Amino acid sequence: MVLYNLEWLKTKGFFEKQIELTIQDKKVLIDAKNMLAYAEVSSNEEIEKIRKELLAQKEKIKYIWFFFPDSGKIKVFRKIGEIKWFYYSPKMRSDYLKSRIDKLNQFSPNNMNILFDIRDIVDKFYWQLWELRTSMAERIKELKEDKNKLLVVQRFIDRLIFFYFLAQLKLVKVRVNGDEIILDRKRSRRFFKKICEKLSESDLQKFLNTIFFDVLGKVNETGFISKEFNIAGEKFSIVSPCLNGGMFIEEKFEGIPERKIKITGIKKLILGVLNNYNWIIGEELPEEEDVIGDLTPEIIGHIYEKFVVSLEQIGIGKIRLKDFKLFKEELRYGRKKIGAYYTPEEITNYISMNTIYPYIKDKLKEKFGKNGEALLNNLFKKNNFNKKELEIIKYLYFEILTKIKICDNACGSGSFLIAAGDVLLRLYSRVLKILEENLSEDKDVKKVLMEMEKSPTRSYYIVRQIIVNNLYGVDIMEGAVEIAKLRFWLWLISQVDPKKIEGKKIETLPNLDFNLMVGNSLIGFVDIEDVEFDFIGKQKTLTSWLGGSKIEWLKNLAKKKQEFKTLPAHEAVKLKEKLNKELEKAREFLNEKFYNMLKAKGVKISKEEFLKLKPFHWGFEFSDVFDLENPKEERGFDIIIGNPPYINIYNIPEIEKEIYSSLFELTYKKYDIYILFIERSLDLMNKDGKFSY
Repeated sequence: MVLYNLEWLKTKGFFEKQIELTIQDKKVLIDAKNMLAYAEVSSNEEIEKIRKELLAQKEKIKYIWFFFPDSGKIKVFRKIGEIKWFYYSPKMRSDYLKSRIDKLNQFSPNNMNILFDIRDIVDKFYWQLWELRTSMAERIKELKEDKNKLLVVQRFIDRLIFFYFLAQLKLVKVRVNGDEIILDRKRSRRFFKKICEKLSESDLQKFLNTIFFDVLGKVNETGFISKEFNIAGEKFSIVSPCLNGGMFIEEKFEGIPERKIKITGIKKLILGVLNNYNWIIGEELPEEEDVIGDLTPEIIGHIYEKFVVSLEQIGIGKIRLKDFKLFKEELRYGRKKIGAYYTPEEITNYISMNTIYPYIKDKLKEKFGKNGEALLNNLFKKNNFNKKELEIIKYLYFEILTKIKICDNACGSGSFLIAAGDVLLRLYSRVLKILEENLSEDKDVKKVLMEMEKSPTRSYYIVRQIIVNNLYGVDIMEGAVEIAKLRFWLWLISQVDPKKIEGKKIETLPNLDFNLMVGNSLIGFVDIEDVEFDFIGKQKTLTSWLGGSKIEWLKNLAKKKQEFKTLPAHEAVKLKEKLNKELEKAREFLNEKFYNMLKAKGVKISKEEFLKLKPFHWGFEFSDVFDLENPKEERGFDIIIGNPPYINIYNIPEIEKEIYSSLFELTYKKYDIYILFIERSLDLMNKDGKFSY
């Protein structure tokens, strides 16, 4: 048996020179050239203590290699990136073990990230989910549209996946005969196995829907709900946070509530697939050896993005379940291939960092000159700040970080937005720490600190602020937008530390319907200043609720949307119903105006064909970003990032080419659609905005 210890690392070209430290009474070796540390340990507790102290002492370290001499196990930590841990044990399942050994064989100073490559797991889980999703959708009898059947199944799977991650955070308890069991990885697998054995398919669906809608989807003052069950004569109760966000709102499809739509194949989904994986969230350590692989929110995002790309190739507008089987066979026999389905994390991180920081630097320089620029450069290097520097830091928080508007106008499953959020999280955390240590009595700072204290953790408060106030995304694929929402919610819930929530309430999940939206980024109005809102006076309910002038109407609309984002689900449903009635009237009006404009430009398209293109009116949908009370040059996003679609002109339908030619200046000869996304991005930014693809 190969031992992947220090001697093995040396054969790979590491530790040609080394520095020795003592941390927690353990010898730690540093390979400064490759930013790799090595330590021999006997427990996970030792790993956590060494990891935290080492990273605090040596900020440049990117990788830590932990070797267990007694068992031959290794755990490798990576500081930067979506996937934080690589785990190897000689006792792993043979199919998983081979994949681990292959990656170790490829590991070298020039290929260190190979350990964290996720393509093998993505492909495996993708095909498992494809099979089940299709077969479960096929058996739905209550719905006519195949697209709706798939969406119902997808929403059910999303909720179940979220519950798996929630259990790994040790936030769900089961009470039986006076005993309280906190679910974790192993216990949640045993729990689901037992439930599947005791319940029929229909009763299992009812049981899970009760958890989704009557536990996770409810609200009370304590932030936790206890629900009693009686299964096969055995009484027990489940205690869980009531997260109460948009994810757990019961929707109707073709007029039928989700609970009334029968889904079969749930046992196969749980026992045949979900129970066979490690569900890892945050920086949690991997452990189990009897699993196929590790699943994280990031991996789930990539798997779903691959599915969305498949839908695009099949044709999302005309989804038929029989096409799924045909498409799978064509993939299997090599007649079709799925192209790149996600942007590598190195790119999302690099672009986010190198767009956000220059924007902030310019804003600080504009206000404070060279002092502002110097402050940002030293923000993570210094610990002592003078009065002037603290003034700059306060401005950075209240006038820049909390107000920055970042958009991905082809957001897919949200990879770029999550990467941008991570950059903001680091900045928020550092700035708030400095303000707390130096300006805790300042009234503005004090107010923020008091709000933060109510949250389960500091990072939960910050991530919630970022999701609600800083990040926006649009994609033409409804499935992609649903995935992005799921990833946002998982990113937020991963900030909860069960050890630190004693006596605290977990705030509800934010409603993301007005941050992450479905639409065609290229077709629709950008700024609506010159669009006459002559429908307002004609709509009495609209006028009385939101005001009589266009500016007043849009201003109040933005306030209502902001209110909606943080409302508990039962209140959000009522407000959304009221909002949607008015929004649909406005959208109909704007669509009519835009359609007439296209006709005036000579574009020959029917109204029905036009509406199928999903026009999206930026200045209306994001009226807080395109505030008409601001001068035109100040309206728009501060930052546009992303990876646009790459579609050659020859693959664009003729009618769309005609529309693009009437709207964009860069439709010249053999153009690609990404060129139009660049032009649109420039239109969406304010005068100080930054843009990077």
